[in-house]
Amino acid sequence: MELSKKGRKLIEMYAVMARDGYVRTDGAKIGRAYEAFELKRFRRNLRPLFTEFGVVTVLDYGSGGSNWDLAGFDDETGLSAVDYFGLESVARFEPARGIDQRAVADCVVCFYVLEHVLIADILHLVRDLFANSGKLLVVNVACYKAFAKLPNGQNAHVTVR
Repeated sequence: MELSKKGRKLIEMYAVMARDGYVRTDGAKIGRAYEAFELKRFRRNLRPLFTEFGVVTVLDYGSGGSNWDLAGFDDETGLSAVDYFGLESVARFEPARGIDQRAVADCVVCFYVLEHVLIADILHLVRDLFANSGKLLVVNVACYKAFAKLPNGQNAHVTVR
């Protein structure tokens, strides 16, 4: 996937935020950026889809700090995400952290990413999502302004449509 020059600069800003934290719109300093495993809230909705489509491999596109092997993904069973979904493998793509394990997987999950991408780069990213998805593509997009501010002061949700 080829990003625009401005898109590459934006990734550099997200890398700074992932490393150093960020300032919120209310002035609060957040030290650990993009660490939440956003998919956890949707696990009960996704599990039947993973079963229906026979998903055993996943590409977490824009994975942030998600840890698919960490116990406690499911509050009731204490299982990790890998065990909860019965997965064989999970690959991650997180350019702000220098992680690029992109490969075709049964399912690509992309949670809270598109709003962080410049509108000029959305088409390239969406093509990449489909190119890496073998059976199922699950995308969740925030359609509101973020609390996080980029290092340049701009809202972190650069594309809200």
